[in-house]
Amino acid sequence: MTNQEGEGKHGSEVERFSSRLASLVKVPSSRIAEFVDSSALELQQQLAVIDEVDGRFEAILTAVRRDPDQGLQAFAGLDLRIVSRDHGWRDILAREELRQRDALPFLVVALEKYIEYLHFRRRLLAFILERRALMESASRGDLSPFMATLRDVSRRETSAFDRPARDLGAMASDVYRRLPAREAYLLHFPADEEMTLVLAGHPFRMSRGTEVLTLKDENGAAYQIPPGSHTVGRARDCDVVLDANLREISRRHLVIEWDGESRLTLMDVSHLGSFVPKGNAD
Repeated sequence: MTNQEGEGKHGSEVERFSSRLASLVKVPSSRIAEFVDSSALELQQQLAVIDEVDGRFEAILTAVRRDPDQGLQAFAGLDLRIVSRDHGWRDILAREELRQRDALPFLVVALEKYIEYLHFRRRLLAFILERRALMESASRGDLSPFMATLRDVSRRETSAFDRPARDLGAMASDVYRRLPAREAYLLHFPADEEMTLVLAGHPFRMSRGTEVLTLKDENGAAYQIPPGSHTVGRARDCDVVLDANLREISRRHLVIEWDGESRLTLMDVSHLGSFVPKGNAD
């Protein structure tokens, strides 16, 4: 095989690789459904993350084009946990062959296509936020009767636009502490005490009876929790299904495990956090 034939074969492989990745730059339908079910705060948070991740990938791509050795080093140091699992992107970018000097054209294609995916995801999130704002305006009567007819009558109400994201940062204070993400947090909770548990800015008054724990939200709705381990959130398959209108709360927000006595274990699995009064930990 001549050198020209070898280059042609290599070029064809890169083209096939590029063509295959081109089908992966759009957000899958399952992810779109998740976005539609998220609060405005969650969507805004994801936009901020995408901007940060996009900046890192753009910098690596620029480095690869200018100085391949430096670019490969930067790519090797990338924490792949920031890469989405959609369409298997994390597995694709984790391939060892992409870190080889002779596979540089494939790496450039992979970086370009993943950046396209990020841009598509950003546009989708922005569209959902814009559409939801339109729905909110229509519900308040800010739009003309003609524009108001564009409302999606099946939408869920949300107060997310009335709760700025910056307010959530103030919840961790001298009084409350934010639970560590996905770590068991042990509390001592005697029967004669009450405490306020804050889920993404929404206060829940927790009290303990002889057989159940009771959570009462800011609107007065009460949720009873027997001994055992229970998931708490807005999703219908949670053990404790909270009010769907509390959109800042994640679909699966918290795991509560109660031994029926004073031992209470909490695990936060949410986007915007769970907060407990300081001084309650065992």
